Amino acid sequence: MLELGNLKSVNVYFTGHVRSPGLHLIHPFSDAFSSIIQAQGILKEGSLRKVEIIRSNKVVSIIDFYSFFMNGTNTFSKIKIMDGDVIHVPSIVNRVEISGQVNRASKYEMIDGESLADLVEYAAGLSSQASSKMIINQIVPFDKRIFDDNSKSSIIASVKDSNKITLNNGDKVTA
Repeated sequence: MLELGNLKSVNVYFTGHVRSPGLHLIHPFSDAFSSIIQAQGILKEGSLRKVEIIRSNKVVSIIDFYSFFMNGTNTFSKIKIMDGDVIHVPSIVNRVEISGQVNRASKYEMIDGESLADLVEYAAGLSSQASSKMIINQIVPFDKRIFDDNSKSSIIASVKDSNKITLNNGDKVTA
């Protein structure tokens, strides 16, 4: 015969861009996703791509929730949340907007190594009425500006070259 005793909640600290930062009692079988929900979620400034699980002052896992939101792949449930863990939601570093002839126009968080092709994929692809060219209104990063008058530029990009084009924080793409 198996008997289950009382379940003890675990203390988890939430830092960064969460709606309710601080110490929360979390259900003992919670994963990172359900723990964040119990802390009332992530603010719009918070990264969904680099959520850190910190244990004993060491980052033990970095979670990218886009794989879950975009295609249903759950990579976070295998990470057990333990008493005393810190779930840290850092700021978004690179957010890009895509609009026009795409299937899911929105703003998306981009991480290092991602390209315009990845952005189009996050937007669920181009619509049937899309052109083979896209307009990118770019924000020139501070370290690449000669003076503030050249902080913006526009380019026309070909869909076939989209895997070679990187995007900067604040860029706006129109398909």
